[in-house]
Formats: sequence, C-alpha cells, structure tokens
Amino acid sequence: MSQDISKNTLKIFFIKLIAITFSIIAIINITYNLIFAEKWENINTLLTINNKENIKQIKNKIRIESSGLPDNRELGRWLFCNNH
Repeated sequence: MSQDISKNTLKIFFIKLIAITFSIIAIINITYNLIFAEKWENINTLLTINNKENIKQIKNKIRIESSGLPDNRELGRWLFCNNH
C-alpha cells in the first residue's frame, strides 16, 4: 500500500518537474527572441554587406541618422567662430 502511494507521489513529482522544465525553456526562448533577435539581424546585415540591397539599406540608415547633424561646412564655421 505504501509502495503505491510513493509511486503516485513520484509520478506527480516528475510530471510537475517536466512541466516546470518546459516552462523555463519557453521563458528563456521568449526572452532570447525579444532581446537578441534584433541585434543578430543587424549583425547579419553587416556581415552580408557585399549584397547591393544591404548596402543601400545601410546608406539610407546612415543618411536618416545623420540628417540631424550639421553639414561639414556648418560644422567648420561653428568650430572657426568658437575658436576665435
């Protein structure tokens, strides 16, 4: 009788252990996808820079990001005026 009870408790324990293990794996997978997927995409784009389409995408990103920066001539004037 006690052997049946211990088998049932062990069975329940292993079922819970397997459920917890799968849930931890799912949480790690979701976290990985949310945090690192975009970064890996950017790294892969840089590694495949020989593709013409990727070169155009990178140029457009640089243009968009640098549009807020002053032009080289404006920067030169600013530096010259502030040094004298």
